[in-house]
This record gives sequence, structure tokens and C-alpha cells, in this order.
Amino acid sequence: MTVDPKVLNDPATPYAQARGLIQNGDIALFHGNEPFSKLIETFTDGPFSHVGFVWRMDDIDRVMLLESVDQLGVRLIPLSTKLNGNGTETNKPYTGQLVIARHRDFPVGIADADHVDNQKFRDMTKYAVDRVGSPYSARDIAGIAARIMVGFAQVTEAENLVPDGSYICSEYAWECYKQIGIDIPFNAEKFIAPNDFARAEKVDFVASVGPDPA
Repeated sequence: MTVDPKVLNDPATPYAQARGLIQNGDIALFHGNEPFSKLIETFTDGPFSHVGFVWRMDDIDRVMLLESVDQLGVRLIPLSTKLNGNGTETNKPYTGQLVIARHRDFPVGIADADHVDNQKFRDMTKYAVDRVGSPYSARDIAGIAARIMVGFAQVTEAENLVPDGSYICSEYAWECYKQIGIDIPFNAEKFIAPNDFARAEKVDFVASVGPDPA
């Protein structure tokens, strides 16, 4: 199963209603309206221009989004703020569309704290949080653009383009999922893009989610 782009044609569920469906480790796929988003979608052959993943902090009643964004780098932000904004210039309401998806191999919470799945979960958490504040990788954006052009010339790159301490959104998510043994396949140009998460064989659609009514 993969995420069918046709789900973007369906009405989105307001965040407050969809919140209970969202689990730890769910993939957040964004279909943007900005010109740069449209370029990414066009040149990576799919409807998604940004990807992050969800972390629930139920002790404080928060559903958080971990993502890497231009100018800010890796950050942790409430998913409600990402969608609804918070009244500041930095966090305006999101004008695109969000699709929540889930990888079948992501470990579910188990009561035994020493269970192997909980150990994997902790490893991913530590890895993800330790990289909050890491810079966004403008260098890799340039490298991806070059690989797309090379692909048009039907030349195959020899090695995958992997991050080196700075991250574009898809590289950050890919590295974090690797910590629990989930490896999202790279595309033919040998880089990882948001649409590669949507195309992964074990990724299933959960919900289309939109901002809450004002």
C-alpha cells in the first residue's frame, strides 16, 4: 500500500476532530501552495513537498511535529500551531493540505519498558531530539537539483545523497526512522524526497487533516 494522491481530493478533517487518530511516529506529508513547494512536487513527481513526523506528548496533552524547515532547521512544534498558526508572523495558518500516514513496521507502545520495541522507540526519540536546532541543508537542495538535471540526461548517480549534520526535511525524517530499522527507499536519482515516503510499500493513509474553523 502507498498513499494515493487522490486523497487530496477529499475534504480534510479539522485537526481537533482528527487529533485522536494520530499516533506516535506517524508521517506528516504536506502538499504546499507556495512556488517552491510546487517546484519540489513537480520535479519529484508527486503531490508532496514537505515531510515531518509526529510525536505525542500525552503527559502534557500535546501532539508535536518534528521537521526540518528552511531558515530554521530542525525544530519541534505543536501540530496544532503548524496547521492553525498562533497569531505570529512566524507561524501563520497553513494554507496547503496535510496527509497523515503510518508505516506498518513502526513499533506500538508496549507496557514492558524493557521490550525491544520500546528500546527502539527511545533510540529514535533521543536521535530526533538531539538534532533539534541542526541547520537546514541548502547544500543538499543544490545537490538534489543537480541530480534531477542529471536524471533528465538519463545518467545514473553512483551513490545516495545522504546528510552530513544538516538536513532537508526528508533527510531528517529518513535518518530518524532508520534508528528503529525502517528504511524508506531512495528514488531513482538516489536522494530521498517527501514523495518517496508516500510511495513506500508499507506506508498507509490515515487521514487528511486541515486547520480548525476560525
